[in-house]
Amino acid sequence: FFNFINDFKKNDLIGDPVTCNFPEIGSIDPTTLRYIKVASDLMFLFGDNINKIAEVGAGYGGQCLIIDKVFHINEYHLFDLPIVLELISKYLEAHLLNSSYKTFTLNQHAGDCEYDLVVSNLAFSELPVQTQIKYIKKVLSKSKRGYITMNTGSKHFPSGTNPHLPVEEILKYLPQCEIINDTTQPSIERHY
Repeated sequence: FFNFINDFKKNDLIGDPVTCNFPEIGSIDPTTLRYIKVASDLMFLFGDNINKIAEVGAGYGGQCLIIDKVFHINEYHLFDLPIVLELISKYLEAHLLNSSYKTFTLNQHAGDCEYDLVVSNLAFSELPVQTQIKYIKKVLSKSKRGYITMNTGSKHFPSGTNPHLPVEEILKYLPQCEIINDTTQPSIERHY
């Protein structure tokens, strides 16, 4: 991935992000580094044979841009709130992508698409339970594989204080899910 570092830094050209200087890399936004880490994990776990990706909680579109630089995908679906989707489109249209993209709210999506991979970097874990269940039914369960970084749902949240699906419940909906601890953050990642 080091060969792509200058391509990855294009993620930092819009929006005036706060960058830090890192040895051997130079100036880069730490969020961009996290997106690179996720893309590296995806390559390690799943290889490059991915044609269609969905991202739940796509923020401004930075993860899409980084993935687009290293994977030979055809189509990328980004899910978020309506106003956020406007930001995503504005951001992605400022770049030249190798793939195409579509944006959706959960309600705009019929749930009839199949995906090679679904990605969510913390966003899925922060949704209310009913929204999580609807995403599982309409998007996650329609994917061959998934990569979901979570900061909720673990046993570290006292009972009754976590308004999100616990891991055990997610495993009921996605029984083929495998849990892998992330050593770079105090969160848990879900792969299925």
